Amino acid sequence: MTQAEFIAAGLLHRPTFFGCNTTGNGDISVLGAYPIIAYIPNSPVPSYATNTSTYQPSYTEADQRNFLVAAQTNSTRGISADPNGVDEEWPLAIKSAVVDRARKRDGQSRSAQCQVLFDKYCYADGVVESAATARATTGTFEMAGQIRLPEGVLAT
Repeated sequence: MTQAEFIAAGLLHRPTFFGCNTTGNGDISVLGAYPIIAYIPNSPVPSYATNTSTYQPSYTEADQRNFLVAAQTNSTRGISADPNGVDEEWPLAIKSAVVDRARKRDGQSRSAQCQVLFDKYCYADGVVESAATARATTGTFEMAGQIRLPEGVLAT
């Protein structure tokens, strides 16, 4: 995925699951298996700016409290038509992502409700057959377990 595709897909402003489809039946040792990655952007910018300098070694208690409130706000809102709104189904989407691979290992299909939420929150990624293919096609997967944003995209 290029930086332009990432931005055009609106991923800077909405939580997204990557890796929803796998051929590994929940077994991460099988070729084509990988975890679901939940990307939760620090956007829209909350009422308190959280992208401060890494050179600032300490913060006031008020700053610390505001950081935590901003993180909670961004991580609990989901996708809502109202930029300040909350998707009431977001907690279930997170729960669905957490148990998805375990259900697959157990031979259970996704529930209809989880599938609806995956249709809403999963990046339409298809199935990547191997980690090498993922690296070659997206440029964002490293075998060492590090995820890199596409070149030019800044983490906030």
